[in-house]
Formats: sequence, structure tokens, C-alpha cells
Amino acid sequence: MQPPYDYSPAPIPDRPAVDGLIAATTALLPTNPARALEIVTEALTLATTLEYGAGQTQAQLLCGQALHRLARLQEAARHLEMATAGFQRLAMPLGETQALTACAVVMRELGEPARAQELLERALTLSTQLGDLELQATVLNHQAALAQTSGNASLALGQLQAALAIRHQLGDILGAAQCLNNIGQVHLSRNHLGTALTTLTEAFELLKTVDDPTTTAHCLINIAYVHEELGDHQQSYDYHARALALARQQHNHTLELYCLNNLAQAVSNLHRFQEAAELFAKALEMAQEIGIRYLMGCAYHGLGRSALGQGHPDAALQQYLLALEIAEELGEQESEVDALLGLGEVHVTLRHYDDAQVHLQRALPLALSHELPKKVARIRILLAQVAQATGQLNEALMQLWTVRELERELFDQERDRTTQQLTVQFDVERAHHEAAVSQVQTEIANQAFQDAEAKVSEQTKRLVQTQVEVVTRLANAAEYRDDVTGEHTLRVGHIAALLAEHLQLSAEQVSILRVAARLHDVGKIGISDMILQKPAKLTIEEYEVMKSHTLIGGKILSGGESLLLNMAEEIALCHHEHWDGSGYPRGLKGEAIPLVARIVAVADVYDALSYSRPYKRAWSHDEVMAELSRQSGRQFQPEIVSALKAIHASGISLLATPDDHAQLQQVLIEQSRFATGPTTAAPLMHGEPRLALQLRELEARYRDACQRIDALQVAAFTDPLTGLANRRAFEDELETEILHAVRHHYPVSVVSVDLDGLKMVNDLEGHERGDALLIQMAQALRSHVGYAGRLYRIGGDEFAVIVKDVDVDQQPIFLERLSRAVSDVQAAGFVSASMSAGIASFPEEATLEGDLLRLSDQRMYVSKLARRQGKGNYTTTN
Repeated sequence: MQPPYDYSPAPIPDRPAVDGLIAATTALLPTNPARALEIVTEALTLATTLEYGAGQTQAQLLCGQALHRLARLQEAARHLEMATAGFQRLAMPLGETQALTACAVVMRELGEPARAQELLERALTLSTQLGDLELQATVLNHQAALAQTSGNASLALGQLQAALAIRHQLGDILGAAQCLNNIGQVHLSRNHLGTALTTLTEAFELLKTVDDPTTTAHCLINIAYVHEELGDHQQSYDYHARALALARQQHNHTLELYCLNNLAQAVSNLHRFQEAAELFAKALEMAQEIGIRYLMGCAYHGLGRSALGQGHPDAALQQYLLALEIAEELGEQESEVDALLGLGEVHVTLRHYDDAQVHLQRALPLALSHELPKKVARIRILLAQVAQATGQLNEALMQLWTVRELERELFDQERDRTTQQLTVQFDVERAHHEAAVSQVQTEIANQAFQDAEAKVSEQTKRLVQTQVEVVTRLANAAEYRDDVTGEHTLRVGHIAALLAEHLQLSAEQVSILRVAARLHDVGKIGISDMILQKPAKLTIEEYEVMKSHTLIGGKILSGGESLLLNMAEEIALCHHEHWDGSGYPRGLKGEAIPLVARIVAVADVYDALSYSRPYKRAWSHDEVMAELSRQSGRQFQPEIVSALKAIHASGISLLATPDDHAQLQQVLIEQSRFATGPTTAAPLMHGEPRLALQLRELEARYRDACQRIDALQVAAFTDPLTGLANRRAFEDELETEILHAVRHHYPVSVVSVDLDGLKMVNDLEGHERGDALLIQMAQALRSHVGYAGRLYRIGGDEFAVIVKDVDVDQQPIFLERLSRAVSDVQAAGFVSASMSAGIASFPEEATLEGDLLRLSDQRMYVSKLARRQGKGNYTTTN
């Protein structure tokens, strides 16, 4: 992970030639290890001739470090072991610690983790005895690398945090950057992508202030991994290519090999399997020449994936077996998971289901224990395919529902981080506001006008900051289902601001547009996941539903008094209108479309085409510009397309994501001042100071803002079709209800309900009829649930109920009560309506929310199957 600490002893006067050569080697080692090796070899020969023990031992250490950088690992190990023994013999503990650490790094790369750990423990003991904090941090860093590769991420984080604290204490910028880079890598391995990217960005910013290409390359590699996990494979490829170029510039062959493997993996993720196979073959050749077993295993795994991608499963099988052999030999359990998963894929492809089952069942506990959720999901999907192929339908169903729950947890994880604090934030801001206003009103009577004026200004600033923060979070909430990172809305805002600036809009309009544009798709809150996340082309009916997001967005944002919300409303409603009048929802044409909506239309399409979505690949820049040119004069205003081309030609980055709201906040503050009149002292008006009037107006605007936020929150947690609470509300309230049940000792049950035959109604009678069926079922279920519980629409044809004080014994009674809803729906004209339901109770049958929902879902599907076979209706226990 972190380069070894290099040390040069103070020159000894009677050996000036040796000392000079050692000093030159130390200076050259980071940038030209080959030349450094030549010089230190000369120094070693001279020191041996002079019987200069300290110089000879120091030369051995530098020889080992140079050979390590040149990827001649066996030779490096020999020199470093001799250096360790020499420093010990000379009673030079500082040099011995450095040699032990450098030797441990080489041993780890040679696939001897136990030996590496032993050497690092000796080094840590010596550095502690010496009181050398810098060496302690270096050793902790390398111990963390071992802990991570052995699957102990928690231990690795603890060691890295200790090392980082030391680096901060010493004011060591480079050392802190190295620690942050490694901390980011550990978070990445645990799929904590937001934390990983934040930490790596902090490391990268520090590295800009120092000259260390090697650590910079490592940081670029880890940032590339984050983009890979986010599904942005082109961005991942670009970062890996930059890292490889840096490694080659430094003639660091070991790092070059790592980068080559990574670049090959990025190419494979882009499905360019032939090119990936060629790169992996080069990496394998280098790894065999150098002797790094771990990277040989990586190359074999990559060759296996490339072969499978090209339709050669037999060849892939051999490569995966070689990768597994090396992973088992080295104790690299994450690599073992990869190899076993690859073997499972191959055997499923070959229909060798027994062999697939063996490998996948071996991989599953390893993936679970190492917290690898995406690999766990893939393993379970393959196990479901095996079960289905071998007639084990219940097992297949169980695996798929487990995957569904896992994917839901992964998907909601990032969204929850950006939305769960919204209510708390506004409660706090409201309390602060009320306290500040009360204090200001007291000061009006007792203090000078200027003191109170400052309070008003500060309160206005806080209100504006809150408004901008909420708009930002609302934009993220709207995009969370098909853009977990929120980067799309940021980029659209950035591009729109650049276009507005080029078109000579005022600075104030540009600042407001940068944020308002982020709300262009806020109406997606009201669109079903089944449509938003559909990987295939939408049907005509589904497309009509999708188009309604403009009307929903306009409604959510309507009625605002601020420039920001008014502009956002125009954009949300009109950004799909076309210049030639063929757009939606109103068919506006030309300049009848608000200018800001015309600008955002171009920005939105440019960014959407430039990145991959569930239903499309990422287009190249040339492809995107060609499409925009084709649509100029039809979908887009020609002058705006020309502006985009001009901006790109100027070299300004269109796909950056700046998020600086300082200028916008100042604009809104100024707007607030104009709205309340001049802020200079004024005479009394009807016996009341002007400042008191300003305060009341400020309070009124604040109350209005809070009411609008409450309305937006309701929209975010409400299904727009049925008016029921949605899946997000269900998940939050189930967690809260279970906490209350634990505290007050009462049972809670969850009912999963599926409206049977909705797809058939949509296909045969149209989506309007299907929506009517959903609304009727929602009304019927709500009337029969009554005050006993709360009904939710989870999505599509799925409903759920949370009901208190219903235990296992009462399950059949409650299900029978719900079943009466079917008769109500049939009586309303849907004569073939039916439903399936399953119920599970806390704490008797499950103690976790996920388990409770999964059990009720499983029982609902068993109920559906039984009903189709004429064996019954509803399921309670297994």
C-alpha cells in the first residue's frame, strides 16, 4: 500500500565516496530505480572493499528497495534479509526497522503473508522502543494492507486511523495522503462508496500539494474502482489509464503490473473481451516473470471472464481453476470468492448444475463473511438458476426473494443517507428561527437599530441556506432510483449554467438556474420503479405514464414565491417541450417555451446520452454532439446547441460537477432584502418600527417555506395514484413500529398483498383501466384494514400492511378480514379481481424488519401458487 520509508544515515567522513553514492541512490530511487540500482551496486562493492560495515548494510537496503521497484522480488528479498541481519549485528535499530518493513512488503507480494506479518510485528516493536512515530505509522500502514487482504477490514481501518493520527501529528502531508488513500480502499472493499469517494478525494487534494507520482497512481486506481462500482465503466477506464501512465513514467514495474491488470479489468467491464484478453495475457506474462502470485491469479481470473464473454466456457473453466488454486495457496479469500463465482458461472453455462452448486455454496459463506453484497447477490441469482433448472422451485423462489431484499437494501442505502436528516434539519432550523426572532423582538425595544438589523440579516441568510439545502436534497431524492450518486442533476445544473452564461443571462439568473435545473425531474418521485428502472424499451402506455412526471413536478413546485422555486417549476413542467412544438406536456413551440426550460432540455439530453442508464450504453462525445445537431431546430433551439458546441470548443469541461451555492445564496439574500424594503433606518410607521415589520414578513416567508417543505415531504412519501403511503414510508415506519413493539412488548405483523392479474388488465384493457383497478383495490383494502393498521402501496401491484397486536394465532382472522376487499372490488365492476396475501409476525417468527418482510412475501407467493392450484387462498405459517 504505502512505499517503504527510505533512510540515509549521516555521512561518515572517512568513507566519503560510499556515502556520496548512497546519497545519490536515495535521491534517484523514487524516479529512476534502474539508475539507482547501478549506483548502489557500485557503492556496495566499494563498501565491501573498504570493510565499511554501516555503508555496506545501507547499500544492501537500497539495493533491495531498487530491485523491489523493478519487480525483481526474489533478489530484493535476499538483499533486504542481508540488510536486516547487518543492521541487527551493528546494533542499528532504526536501520533494522526500515529493512524489516521493506522486506515484509516484498514477502507479501511474493505470497507469504505469514512471514510478512512476522516481520512487521518485529518492526512495530522496534519502532515503538525507538519512539519513532513516523516509522510506527509506516509499519501500521503495511499491517493494515495485510489485514485487509486477509479479510479483516475492521482491523485494517483501526490500524490506518492510528497511522493517520500520527501523520497529522507530525504534519506529514504525504503520509496523511497515503493513509487516506488506504482508508478509502478499505471502505471501497466494504461497498461504502460515498465514504470511499470522500476519503479518496481528500487524499487526491493533498497529493496535489506534493510530488509523489506513485501514491498519486494508487489514489487514481482506487477512485477508478469507485466509479466501477457505481457502474461508470468508462470513467473507471480513464482513471486506470492515467494510473498506468504514471507508473510507466516512474519505471515502477510492480505498480505498472497492478495498473495493467486493473486496466484490463476496466476494458472487460466495457465488454471489449478480446482487447481485455490481450491485456490480461500481457499482465500474466509480466506477473510470471516477476513472480507475483497474487497478480498471476488476477490475470487468470480476467482471462476466464474474457473467455466466457467470448463464448468459450471450456477455456474459461481452466483459467478460473488456476485462479482458484492461487487464491487458496495465498489465503486470499476475496480472490477465492471471485474464482468460485466464476466457476459457478461457467458450470451454469455448461449446464453442469451439480458442479455449479458445489462452487457457489462454497463461495456464499465467504462472500457473506467478507461483506461483499454485490457478489452475494450474484451468487444467489446463480443458485436460483440452478434450483430452477433442477426443479427446486421453492429454493429458487427463496434465493430470488433474498436477492430482492439485498438489492433493496443496497439501493436504499445511499438514498437514505441523503434524505433521512431532512425532517430533523427543518425542526432544528425552525427552533433556531423562533428563538432568533424572539431575541430580535426584545432587542428592538432595548438595543440600537443596527444590532437588530444584523440579526435579521443573519436569520435571512440561514433561511436561504436552508432553502438551497432542501432543494438540493429534493433533487437527490428525485433521482435516487436511477442515479444513486446524484451526479446527473449536478452535471445538468452545471451545463445549464454554462449555457446561460454563454447566452448572456444575468449573473443572478445563472446562479439560480444552476440549482433550479437540478429539479428538472423532481416529478419522478411519482413514477413507479417498474417503469423508471425498466431495462427494456417502454411500452406506449408506460411511456405515457413516464411523460406525466413533468406535470407531477410542476404541481410539486407550484405556488412558490421565491425566484428559485418559480424557475424550478418552469423547468420541471417544460423541459420536454420541443422547439418545433412536438414535445409534451402542452405542445409549446419556439419562444413560448420558457428560456430556462429550453436550456435545461439541451443540458439534460447531453448528459443523459453521455452516461449509461439501465436501458442504454454511454455514448461517445462525437455521437452525442451528432445527435444534438440532428435535433437542432426540431427538439432544441439551434442557438442553444450552437452555444454548447462553442463551450466545448473552448476547452471548458461540460461534465464537471461543481456544487458551489455561495453565489446563489447571496442572490436570494439580496432578493429578500428587496422584498422587505430598504435596510437603512426609517421612521416609525403607525407606531411600529420598520424592523418589526420586516421581521413579521420574514416570519411569514419562513412559515410558507416550512409549509412547502412539509408538502414536498408528503409527496416524497406518498403514492400519487392511490394516495397511500409508499415504500419509503413503509420501510421507515416498520422500523419505528418494531422499536416501539420491543419497548412496549406487543406483537407486530406485516402482510404482503399482491393484486393478481394487473398485468393482464393493463395489456388487454389499457393502463387507465389498470390504474382504476389499483385505486379500487386500495380503497377496499383501506376500508377493511380500518384503524387496526396502516396500508401502503409498495410498487406495481404490491401492497403491504403493518398491523399492531396481531400475533401468530390471530393471523388467519386478520387475513380473512382482508379477503373481503376482493368482493368489494368485484362488485365495483372488476369481476375477475383476486389477490394473494401472506403474513408474518414479530417477534415470534422474525426479529428483523428484512426477515419479517421476506417471510410475508414468501408466504404470499406460496399463497398465490396454492390458489392457482386450487388448494387454498392465504398463507400464514410455512
